[in-house]
Amino acid sequence: NVASGYIATVPGGGGNTAAGDYSFAAGRRAKALHTGSFVWADSADVDFGSTAPDQFAARANGGVMLVAGPGAWRMMPHPYSPNLIGGHSANSVAAEIFGATIAGGGTGGSDCGAYGGQNCWHSVTANYATIGGGIANTASGDSATANGGALNLAGGDNATIGGGVENYAGGDNATIGGGYVNTASG
Repeated sequence: NVASGYIATVPGGGGNTAAGDYSFAAGRRAKALHTGSFVWADSADVDFGSTAPDQFAARANGGVMLVAGPGAWRMMPHPYSPNLIGGHSANSVAAEIFGATIAGGGTGGSDCGAYGGQNCWHSVTANYATIGGGIANTASGDSATANGGALNLAGGDNATIGGGVENYAGGDNATIGGGYVNTASG
């Protein structure tokens, strides 16, 4: 480990270099080469370095999880396509699913009183499915989308619900623009 920049830090790890002024390098073979760069490298036995001043760079082959306060933003790795999960910390993507996105929304506990006291977070159970926001929406068809609203279920492959409450797009390629208790099953 070498910390050669002005007020540079290498807190530990192995093969790290903090050459930029005010830089930080940690992990294995992290190279903070520019002023103000922060580089963290995982256990891979290959150099990983900064490419510009004041850059935050992390190599994490196991994935990255950022949790801020009661909500969360998670990037879950997958060999085909990662899952991106935002909003309530209980929003979820089923195991073995890939390419799913929950942009935000969802709530839990007493916040769900208006919806029968049930769990009001989002759930994606199909590949490439998307939930844009709202409360208690589910996308269970491949490439299905529930854009917002509450208690909507986009269950068919390529089905879309624009919003509203308690809508069900169960047919493949079905679309519901919004409204209340609508069904598109063909």
